[in-house]
Amino acid sequence: MEAKVRHRRSSKKSRTGCRTCRMRHVKCDETPGMCQRCTSTGRKCDGYDSQRLPSRRTTGALSELAPGIAHRFRWKLTSDEQRCISFFQNRVGPVIVGYFDCVLWQRLVLQISQEEPAAFHAVVAFSAVYADYETRGLPRKIDELDNSLQRFALDQCARAYRRLNSRSESQDPGLRDITLVCCVLFIMVEWMRGQYDTASIHLKNGLRIIQHDQTLTAATAVFSSVLAQCIADSLASLKVQSTYFGIEEPPTPQPPPQSDRGTPELDDKTFHTLLDARLTFEPLMGEIFQFHLSTSRLAPDEIDLNYGPLSDIQFDLSSRLNRFAIALESFSISSFHLMSRNAQRTIYTMRLHHQVLSILINLTLLSNDETVLDFYTPAFERSISLAESIIATFTNRPSVCLDMGVILPLSFAATKCREPGIRARALKVLRSWPHREGPWESRTIAECASRASGEMDPFLAMLA
Repeated sequence: MEAKVRHRRSSKKSRTGCRTCRMRHVKCDETPGMCQRCTSTGRKCDGYDSQRLPSRRTTGALSELAPGIAHRFRWKLTSDEQRCISFFQNRVGPVIVGYFDCVLWQRLVLQISQEEPAAFHAVVAFSAVYADYETRGLPRKIDELDNSLQRFALDQCARAYRRLNSRSESQDPGLRDITLVCCVLFIMVEWMRGQYDTASIHLKNGLRIIQHDQTLTAATAVFSSVLAQCIADSLASLKVQSTYFGIEEPPTPQPPPQSDRGTPELDDKTFHTLLDARLTFEPLMGEIFQFHLSTSRLAPDEIDLNYGPLSDIQFDLSSRLNRFAIALESFSISSFHLMSRNAQRTIYTMRLHHQVLSILINLTLLSNDETVLDFYTPAFERSISLAESIIATFTNRPSVCLDMGVILPLSFAATKCREPGIRARALKVLRSWPHREGPWESRTIAECASRASGEMDPFLAMLA
């Protein structure tokens, strides 16, 4: 006689239990405040999550769990937190540094989140907003921010804030670095939510911390020294992007020191690593952006009145940009064949930005006569070709990149080039890859560029 096989009746899992019961995988009695199942056994009830992720069936990549991910943390993770951390490890971390390798995002952030609860909650929040951005793109209306992923992310941000505030009086030397890691994550969260004013507040607070405390925490520890430098570099890069995007106010341009004027030396720069080149280039890029933006606000008579000092600044920036290009090409000739694909993409990206910045700095003090732009038509065409080559190097295009890549150069060509066919080509490339680079969102920028140039040009509108 065959034994009857008893099948356990399946039941829908509760999604409203307390955090402690959910992490223990037991049924919660859901008593308001603190559940009795925890308190009656002497356990601490960690309360109830005010927000939950939607079910796995509706969240795509957030449905996957990395094997053993929960065992790497010193505390218990809810299933929602495990999903977000797995998403960061498998999807976000490997691709977010699309143009420039950065050990902070490729390794350190995940390591820190396994030791520091504040950083952990900030990473979970960032992952949730990233997943929502991949699914829906940039929120265009305020009501588009009211969904389960966005609410969950804000709840996780609040948990990170509380963790940081609870340690605000601590003498822990590592607190500064943890605060700055969270600050960078908060900036990216708010950029992806379209909340640029809030992101600007976080950026200013982070820069203020660095400016007021230039000492490295635990200076004898190599890990902390690398971490501190990575955070400072990331915030400086975000500030450059914010300045040109209009979030940060550009300072009044100052002429170079008297000793720097005159014929520049062209052989005073040598790069030994790709990081050397980037650390030289990004501050220079920021100075050129600031100079361009500040002078663009001057009336023609103001430029005429201050043309001497302004032309000195222009000459200094242009000379430094040329010296950078020479040093970069010298480094590339000797090292390019030994580089990884990501490193080669970095070289291409810096060449692209150099191309655009050269046009930008040369146009800065010229009159409003747009016919001068005809001279730069070949340069615009070269920049688009270079952008296309960079895009082709991606086998898995990220939805979000931290650094400026192709969006700004393509939008510059789409709005400034006087050749309709080239403008249309720039718009087409811009629309071919919907993604975000820091504060720049490709679809939004494409719409703005199309309105700026296409409405007056039916040929461009037809080709785009």
